[in-house]
Amino acid sequence: MHRPLNPTIVTAAEFAPLYGFLGNVRSGPAVAVVGELPWR
Repeated sequence: MHRPLNPTIVTAAEFAPLYGFLGNVRSGPAVAVVGELPWR
C-alpha cells in the first residue's frame, strides 16, 4: 500500500484478550486502514 507501518511488540498476555484491535487482527487477515487511499 506504500504506507508506513508501525509494528507493535506485545507479550502473550497482552495478545490474549479477544476484544479491541488485537481481537480484530486475530479474527481475519483484513485490518481497516483509516485515511486517504495512496492511489488517489
